[in-house]
Amino acid sequence: MHDMDINEHAPMRKISLRLAVWAALFFITACTAPHPDGRAVDSTSEKETYLCESGVVVVASYPDTDSAVITYRGKVYPLRIAISASGARYVHEQVEWWTKGSGKGSTGSLFRHNSDGSSGDLLELCTAQDTRAER
Repeated sequence: MHDMDINEHAPMRKISLRLAVWAALFFITACTAPHPDGRAVDSTSEKETYLCESGVVVVASYPDTDSAVITYRGKVYPLRIAISASGARYVHEQVEWWTKGSGKGSTGSLFRHNSDGSSGDLLELCTAQDTRAER
């Protein structure tokens, strides 16, 4: 009889587990952001130019909704999308690129990326420039 009680609850546990998995997937999906303006971008995507407070320029492109490529101080960093509370966050083993908004005046912040997955020191605070004439 004891075994019967355990087996009676097994279907309910399976349903609860499935609901928990779906809820977790929904939460993770809701916390990630695609390209800042929601468009899918292919490998021929246009580049966005950001002028940083330090005078350095960061050039960013978004080959698809899950990645970004930035050029900073002559080095190219391929990044992958990561969870963020707001804006879009892209990470590389050395740096993180956070954007908020899209187009002229939107912001981009470049941070060191810590080995534990957290954001490190702020490297650059940048603003997107109007580069339509160059396109």
